[in-house]
Amino acid sequence: MDEAVPLIQRLWSEDKVTHAGRHYRVTSATVSPRPVQRPRPPIWFGGWVEPAIRRAGRLGEAWLGGPSAKLDEVAACVRLYREARTDAGRDPDAGEVAPVVKRPAGTLTIERLAEDRIILGDPASCIRQLQRFRKELALGHLVCRVSAPGIPRDAAMSSLDLLTREVLPALA
Repeated sequence: MDEAVPLIQRLWSEDKVTHAGRHYRVTSATVSPRPVQRPRPPIWFGGWVEPAIRRAGRLGEAWLGGPSAKLDEVAACVRLYREARTDAGRDPDAGEVAPVVKRPAGTLTIERLAEDRIILGDPASCIRQLQRFRKELALGHLVCRVSAPGIPRDAAMSSLDLLTREVLPALA
């Protein structure tokens, strides 16, 4: 990754790239068509273990956190991500963070499942919970899953409607 990501970034932004590294060798290479985003698309890294989080901070523009962590666990990872950005000479606040939340292991009740992991409730409650996550993690993006196995399609569509009509505008 340490060699591949900078090479990909160059291929996306330079006309002819020559590179002779440990893993890759290219001569006058180009990519066509070029990405629309300028200077190039952001690179998001996912991962849950320390080396993956540090890699995201060092090489990427964003960290997509692993599933099933509680808010305090995600907060520790966000600190590690921002520390890695600082160590790499990058602005720690410029990197985006988007945790993913899903079912934790073990016996579950809806209360245990939701606690500091999943945003549940009426629009006002969801807005308060999301504001708390935003404040504690300095979130720039939100990854939403409004459907899961066992949730009827009409219920998922109703949730999506409430999310887009009432919750997201309140967070803009």
